[in-house]
Amino acid sequence: MIPIFKTLQPNDPDFTNPLTVSLDQLALKLQDQACGGASGNVIITGSALSPVIGGEVRLADGEVLLADANATTTPTINGGRSTIEALRQVEESSRVNADAGIVPDFNNLRLTLGDDIAIIRPPILNFQATGTLMLNGTRNDIRPAGTISLRRGSVNLFTTQFVLARDYEHTATFTPNQELDPTLDIRLVAAVPEVTQRQAPSSSVSSEIAEVFSPNVGGLETVRVEARVTGPASQLFDNLELTSDPARSQSEIVL
Repeated sequence: MIPIFKTLQPNDPDFTNPLTVSLDQLALKLQDQACGGASGNVIITGSALSPVIGGEVRLADGEVLLADANATTTPTINGGRSTIEALRQVEESSRVNADAGIVPDFNNLRLTLGDDIAIIRPPILNFQATGTLMLNGTRNDIRPAGTISLRRGSVNLFTTQFVLARDYEHTATFTPNQELDPTLDIRLVAAVPEVTQRQAPSSSVSSEIAEVFSPNVGGLETVRVEARVTGPASQLFDNLELTSDPARSQSEIVL
């Protein structure tokens, strides 16, 4: 049990016996920013009117929506199950009405990204991720910290879809001051077809039929393009370094 009004202090007898809520594949949601099936133990301290949420939660089969630097409001995730709306379950268990304007605080809530968790920023990027984040802040102002590994996924750049390169440790590092806008360290590759022109051999024999053909004959070549990104996800295009094999200029690669 936790008090309704009074916040427990370390010297209170009940401080060492906080309210614990067990989650078992619960469909949870957090402010349209994360969703999935949650399992674990949520520990509630503080008071019913000012709850503080800690403990451990494992998230699976869901999504985490990254921040969009150009968005004025938080985008909505359609469908799927949700993440730490364990808060709603927690608040119900604590007899707290979320509609009454009560906003819980997070205190080192350990969030582990389990199976089939996607880190997304539609329509630009979509990654499968694993790792652990520590959440602090409030439900409406989440402050995650930690580095997660990006296993596979893709990024849409210009008119081409890039995939994560093999044999590289791709990461997304969350820091409290950047909220849900992690710093990416990734390498991406794509095979881009390119039409080349070559001069056709001239003939000394002139004919009316030969004149209708262009002297330039087109060929098809595949260019391997690599994109390196080191910087905030919201500034993806500003932190993009493109190279190619065979070598092409930046403008040629973009075109």
